[in-house]
Amino acid sequence: MKVGRFYKQKARKLFKTAITALFLILIFWTMVGAQPASGTVEGLKIEIADEMVLLTWMKVASSGEFEVTYRIKITTISGVEYITTADTFYTEPFATNYAFFDVQYLLPDFSNAGDEVIIQDFESGTIQLISYSSQQDREPNAWNIATDETFQGSAYSLQVYGNTWKMEMITPLSVQYNTMWGIAVYTYDSPSSSPPEICGFGLGDGANELFYTFRGSEMADSVHWRTTYHCVGDEDEWIFHFLPVGVDWFNAYGYEPTINRLIYLNDEDAWSSNGGIYFDYICDITEDMPLPPELTVDFEPLISYEAQGMSIQFTAEAVDPDSDTLYYHWEFGDGSFTDEQSPTHTFPYMGNFSVQAEVYDETNLYDRQSIELMVPIGNSNAEITINFTGDCMMGRRYEESWSIIPNYGADAIWQPTLDVLGGGADLTFINFESPLTSNTSTPHPTKEYIFYTRPEHVEALLFAGIDGVTLANNHIMDYMEPALIETHFVLDTAGIKRCGSGLNENEAMQPIVNFSEGISVCNLGYCNRTGRADNLPPFMEAGPNKAGFTWFTEYYLEQTIPQAAALYDIVVAQVHCGIEYDTTPDTTLGGDAAGEIWMPIPLEVDSTTLELQYTALDLGADIVVAHHPHVLQGYEVHNGKLIAHSMGNFAFDQNIFETFPSMILYADLNRERIYQCYFRPVYIDDYVPHEATGGLGRSIIDRIADYSRDLNTTVMPYYDDNIAYIALNEEDIIPEPVTRSDTIYFPENSISSPSTSYPMEIYWDGFLTSIDGVSGQATEYAVRFGREMLWMGNFEDEGSTLWDLGSDGATIDNFITYEGNCALKLYRNAYQSSEVSVELEKRFAFDDELYSMCGRIKGINVNNAVVEMSYYTSRYSGGFIETQVVSQPLTGTFDWIYFTSYLEIPGNAYYGNIEFHAYPPANDDGNAWFDEIKLIKWEDEWHTVPVEIPQPNNYRFIQIRTNEGIFDFTKVGYTLTKYNVKDLVY
Repeated sequence: MKVGRFYKQKARKLFKTAITALFLILIFWTMVGAQPASGTVEGLKIEIADEMVLLTWMKVASSGEFEVTYRIKITTISGVEYITTADTFYTEPFATNYAFFDVQYLLPDFSNAGDEVIIQDFESGTIQLISYSSQQDREPNAWNIATDETFQGSAYSLQVYGNTWKMEMITPLSVQYNTMWGIAVYTYDSPSSSPPEICGFGLGDGANELFYTFRGSEMADSVHWRTTYHCVGDEDEWIFHFLPVGVDWFNAYGYEPTINRLIYLNDEDAWSSNGGIYFDYICDITEDMPLPPELTVDFEPLISYEAQGMSIQFTAEAVDPDSDTLYYHWEFGDGSFTDEQSPTHTFPYMGNFSVQAEVYDETNLYDRQSIELMVPIGNSNAEITINFTGDCMMGRRYEESWSIIPNYGADAIWQPTLDVLGGGADLTFINFESPLTSNTSTPHPTKEYIFYTRPEHVEALLFAGIDGVTLANNHIMDYMEPALIETHFVLDTAGIKRCGSGLNENEAMQPIVNFSEGISVCNLGYCNRTGRADNLPPFMEAGPNKAGFTWFTEYYLEQTIPQAAALYDIVVAQVHCGIEYDTTPDTTLGGDAAGEIWMPIPLEVDSTTLELQYTALDLGADIVVAHHPHVLQGYEVHNGKLIAHSMGNFAFDQNIFETFPSMILYADLNRERIYQCYFRPVYIDDYVPHEATGGLGRSIIDRIADYSRDLNTTVMPYYDDNIAYIALNEEDIIPEPVTRSDTIYFPENSISSPSTSYPMEIYWDGFLTSIDGVSGQATEYAVRFGREMLWMGNFEDEGSTLWDLGSDGATIDNFITYEGNCALKLYRNAYQSSEVSVELEKRFAFDDELYSMCGRIKGINVNNAVVEMSYYTSRYSGGFIETQVVSQPLTGTFDWIYFTSYLEIPGNAYYGNIEFHAYPPANDDGNAWFDEIKLIKWEDEWHTVPVEIPQPNNYRFIQIRTNEGIFDFTKVGYTLTKYNVKDLVY
């Protein structure tokens, strides 16, 4: 048993104790009166209303008043009751995570002035505004200094409505990189009209301008606009936003400006809205922003040695200019940790250890330090294995009454892969693409596809051996901040580390660090699927005082990866990016909707997203693991480091044929680097991942090899071990070519010209490297190549049960087969009145290529045994166009007969399904067997023989063509290349 696996099992036993203790602590905290994260308590009001305890207090300085609602709503994990959140809120920017409460941010209170500098508060009652431009300011008089709606009881605010863009010239203000402004806005609309197109605010220096949007039916999309706060919060209430104007300006224009103008706008070109926006209390709050602590650490070996290791005295000191209370946390690299400031620790065994210390203050700002420690006589060559999967969740279809969780429990989702996932590595990480919540009262207001996982199912993650999750994905905000808080609490209580999301961008950027054999492995989570491409506000990235995920941009990479690389042995960048259902890396910079629409035609590779992945590696990440497309993509090596472009789904409930292939990625590493990567094929069968073996496993491996070749990366299969290695360096590859010669057959009438052969399958291990020659009567030959697309036409038990055997008389036969151990058997007798038929449970997608089918049929007293292809316009139901008879209907008794036929796909057909039929015989019993059914996708181009072939590839069929007459058959000579790994480490 691997060390990491032992600790995973131990962690699950500790979970029940931990959650009970935390529950009791929270209840005690509630009874004595909850205290705010920082600042002075000016008053605490306790009310009982609607079976809730309402706690209201005041925070001063840069904070404000917020309401915390103690919810009497119970959820159970392992029989322990705990309280979950329920209502939405506007998060106080630096509050701690009140796991058992609803937090509603009311208003920042500046009655006790801090260090903020007022830029414009309109309290003079007058203002000089000019038109931004005649083209934009179409209603130049649609504004006024207002008294009906003001911020925190101020005397005046600025109201802008209609189609109005106004500009105010101000005394020049210097903006530095760290400058943070604050602005209070109040947007409104009339129920009888549409909302304004854009309500926004801008600033400029005379050469350039930068805008922020807060509400509107349209979304601005250019380098000049920032839309993080677009539609955050509700209309008809004041919201105070933090605007990082220094960072945003520098990222847009590359310099620090001197601002001399402010722009107030309510854009409404359609002239159909009665809505508008109020502005108030524009200020520079840079000096009010909390500062992080600064940590220094040291250690000293103690005189006393233990039997298995030695004791070390660690010390930590931290300075924080604006926090009175600091919290410490140590991880010793041997699986143990403590929250003491200066602990003494005895290491249980000799070795090298990456010891990590962190300090955080009341505003959740951190500092971290690392100590590289070798306990005497230690093993400086420690090595571990980590592994990764794609998208995971346990909701929606998993919870249907007929489905897995109600009938078998959530553990059943993970049981088939237990040994190769959590049991196959020291540390296991996944993308968990769902909030863990029991509260569905706060759905994202504009997204169509949203889902959740019930919090008690976190135990299934412990069962699976999951050590860490990234939450940086386009579903973590499906039920907004209350579900995000609950998700964090549930994972934290279970001891599963999380990264990539937070109540503000500071929290979202925090790494997680796991330890095994003294090696520290850091994970950072990013996502660029914000919802902008489909205008689904509020968008899902985190901001200075907005919840969400860490945005996958160069700025956030630069803010996180170098610091992590300086502290930890191995840094993993987990990235949620790409186009859904596309088999090539990302084609756009923006995001796409979280829908279930199959895009059958891959698009061109976009350099922008690829460059960000390269940047992550160049900044110090050791590997990039990407997900989101729900289908597999290839691997790419950049300067000796791996990018997994899409891991596909893993534990996910989609019912799309193309999303079922999956994989587990493994990385072998030491304290210095990842030195070996490989993957294991997986197939999601009825929503449950299984290891894909045999021909199914080989098909997945070969497809990934094909995809990776286009990314200049070599995949080296070891079919007998059911894994494939990825060459991190060209010198890792040892090619082993083998030359073969096989017979290829032509139809009986091929004596006419031109002649095209039947498909010939390449059975041998290795990738097709060249067609060396054809011997026969003709003087010139051409060849084309085909990929097998069905994968389960051998009916073997290899991880897929996708054939619908619901018809009476349809079985998998383990005795009579053409090849292997299984074949499809259809039975009818003379007394039955209807046919027996079998088809795939799911339809598959076609593209514009040429397809053919081939296979074998055997019959005993059978009537009309036939293979057909039905064509559809829709994936799921209906949309039938027509059916093509693929094999000649066969009647009687006959041994295995080969058939082949091209598919005649209608122009409006996007989906297909394969059907097998047999009808009642005239007398007695009738049986038909089907085996080795292949669906071949042919390349258009014919190549003159001899020809070299790019490889690795997924070519498993060839056809030969000649313009001269051919008799029955000829010989084809070809070369296969098998790749071996140099210095393979088992």
